Amino acid sequence: MGLLSPLSYILILAALQTGAPLTLVAPMREISMMVGALMGMLILKEAIGPWRLGGCGLLIAGVVLLSAT
Repeated sequence: MGLLSPLSYILILAALQTGAPLTLVAPMREISMMVGALMGMLILKEAIGPWRLGGCGLLIAGVVLLSAT
């Protein structure tokens, strides 16, 4: 995990330098926590309750809707 955090920051900077709008890039960076929780559930078979799963889905849907407008 120590390698992925700086890598995500470098990718954010690269996206901003290529002209990607900050209003799309910032929410996509914050979605990493939800992706991590879902990967933990699928790959590591961690227990995730229905509220957490629903919250992850809601936040991912919000980012998708932000990027669609």
